[in-house]
Amino acid sequence: MIRYAYSSMRNKATNKIAKASGGKCEVPKAVVMWLGIHAFHSVLSCKPLAYRAVLQGLEFDLSLPQYRRIRKRVKKAVKEGQEVIRVLSF
Repeated sequence: MIRYAYSSMRNKATNKIAKASGGKCEVPKAVVMWLGIHAFHSVLSCKPLAYRAVLQGLEFDLSLPQYRRIRKRVKKAVKEGQEVIRVLSF
């Protein structure tokens, strides 16, 4: 699902209309993958017993060395986003 979302973004940014308007997609695939994995992990963590196997896989993916730099770079934005979600989900 995450890969599809990234491919869709890239495809929409490279069509004729987007090119004519100066549109571009400069988000690296690794950043989109990490944000997607992290988002799924955050949502599914609300019911850890029901999604134990999926959560273990997501935790493994998040711990991969290729995502360390990304995690540090987007840490503040992710934290702020999670705080807003907590406030909204009363």
